[in-house]
Amino acid sequence: MQVAGTLVPLLKFYFHEEVRKAAVSAIEKGQSQGRDVSYLKFLTDSIVPALVEALHKEPDTEICATILDSLNECLQISGMLLDEKQVKSIVDEVKQVITASSSRKRERAERAQAEDFDAEEGELIKEENEQEEEVFDQVGEILGTLIKTFKASFLPFFEELSSYLTPMW
Repeated sequence: MQVAGTLVPLLKFYFHEEVRKAAVSAIEKGQSQGRDVSYLKFLTDSIVPALVEALHKEPDTEICATILDSLNECLQISGMLLDEKQVKSIVDEVKQVITASSSRKRERAERAQAEDFDAEEGELIKEENEQEEEVFDQVGEILGTLIKTFKASFLPFFEELSSYLTPMW
């Protein structure tokens, strides 16, 4: 838990994306160790909210997908300990991620229509679209975990998300 206490603030280190990537990776590796009740409580009360907050502020699509993956790992380990407020914060952030992703897709479509669009720009857009698909895959994984964990009690949250999910399909 001491290590996680050191790593969690590094999720917000915006001066260097490699520091944020390393913090997410280290937190993810630490999730498999020490799974006693106190660790699970620490996970739900400290790491999950920190990942949600980092996700909210993350400008890099690749790191966003990595944070979503780590968040999903946490939910698989300690999801049942989440209270309704914590689940709502995760759902709200998923809505934000979907909205931001849709905006980036629109921006890429506009770039593709620009006069100076060329093969190099086309390759960049292709790579960005692939990163975006990874974000959507991770969103789907998180929603699957939440549904498996909370079953029917997650239905009101899922209904709230439905208007955000429709464009993804």
